[in-house]
Amino acid sequence: MRKGTLLFVTALLLLALLMTGCGVAQAEYDAVVAERDATKAQVASLEAQVTSLEADLNEAKANYEGLKSDVTSIWTALDKKLAAAGMIFSFWSDAGKADVGLMSASDYEKSVAVFIANFGGVLDNVGNPQVSKMWEDAVLAAGRDDTEEFGKQFAGVMDSLTELIEKDVAEINAKLR
Repeated sequence: MRKGTLLFVTALLLLALLMTGCGVAQAEYDAVVAERDATKAQVASLEAQVTSLEADLNEAKANYEGLKSDVTSIWTALDKKLAAAGMIFSFWSDAGKADVGLMSASDYEKSVAVFIANFGGVLDNVGNPQVSKMWEDAVLAAGRDDTEEFGKQFAGVMDSLTELIEKDVAEINAKLR
């Protein structure tokens, strides 16, 4: 029996020794769990940052689309004003050519007639009733051969058109800054 008890005690000790060798030290386990929890917290923080950045991106996209729409609208209006200004430049160019003999009087008269016939429609596209009214008054003055009144009204058209162009350019610049 002694031999059996000794064998039993020895087996029990061996079993105890084997069982203690199979486990993970508590400190090591606790360190791994802490690292896992810290990693989970970091992932949650990064996911929150991604969500915030996505919201910022969507807001920036919406702001861009609004700005693009605003600038396109202003640019379209500016383009109409510049078309009218271009016609004025062409008119004054022909007047200068006629003054120095680079254009015949009959060609200049045709140029003036074409300008008067077409400028009102181009000016109406600008969409400013006050400027259109000044042009109508200028045309009436021209029909009466009142060159002084024509000059006054035409100068008013040019000044107003210049102000409108400068306003649009300033508005575009302000939106792009």
